[in-house]
Amino acid sequence: MCDLLLLDDDPLVRTTLGEALRDAGIGVVEAASEAEALAALRDEQVKPRVLVTDLDLRTGRNGFVVAAIAQALLPDIAVVYITGRADVLEDRTLRPGERMLAKPFRPSQLIDLLRELDTAPASPPAGS
Repeated sequence: MCDLLLLDDDPLVRTTLGEALRDAGIGVVEAASEAEALAALRDEQVKPRVLVTDLDLRTGRNGFVVAAIAQALLPDIAVVYITGRADVLEDRTLRPGERMLAKPFRPSQLIDLLRELDTAPASPPAGS
């Protein structure tokens, strides 16, 4: 089981966020594509409590579609949409358990948002 599934097709963004989240004591599975994310969501060993997904995926459908599939598979999953185009959310009402974070952002902002969603440890792991 993991705390979070991170879907971003930009390797620099994905690895930077993944490292920061792990440093904060959050269990992360990284996915570079929709296919990888969907495979992880269907894996009984993964079962993330939150999906962090970029909206603009060059490798398949957009983050909204992936989130809808995730929510169908895991009804209690929280979703954080990350995007450099905040305008794509202007006509969308976020549901309970959904948040948006506009790029660029600091990893600490995402960690704070995860704590707000109650999906991250309250404090860093011992020895950090």
